[in-house]
Amino acid sequence: MITTTETGRANSIITQRERCLDEARKIVCSDRNEQYGEPENNFDVISEYWAAYLNSKYKVGVPLDSGDVAHMMVLFKMGRITTAKAYKEDNYIDLAGYAACAMECATNKAKTLREINRKIIGESVDISSKNM
Repeated sequence: MITTTETGRANSIITQRERCLDEARKIVCSDRNEQYGEPENNFDVISEYWAAYLNSKYKVGVPLDSGDVAHMMVLFKMGRITTAKAYKEDNYIDLAGYAACAMECATNKAKTLREINRKIIGESVDISSKNM
C-alpha cells in the first residue's frame, strides 16, 4: 500500500526513486570518478577494446563509441535483473547510473556534432543544453 505525506507525495515510491537516483548520482559523480576518472573517458577506452575484439573475431569493422558502451552496460544490467534469482537493488542503482552516463555521452556527442557542423557550414548553430 502506498501512503502519502501531508504534501500528497507517495512515500514508498518517491522515497525509493529518490534513494535510487541519489545513490546512482553518488556512485557515478563521486565514488567511481575518484577511482577511475570520468565515465565517458573510461567508456571511450572500453569501446576501443570491444571494437578491436569484435573486429578481430568477426572480421568486420564495428565502430563503437562511449555511448554504445553506456547503452550496452544498461542492457547488461537489464540482463542481470531479468535472470537474477533474487531482487538486488544495486542492479537498479547501477542501471540508473549507466543511463545517466549514456545521457551525458549523447549530450557530448550532439554538442560535438553541432560544433563540427557550425565549422563546416559556417552557420550559427545553437548548442545550448536546452536544444540538445
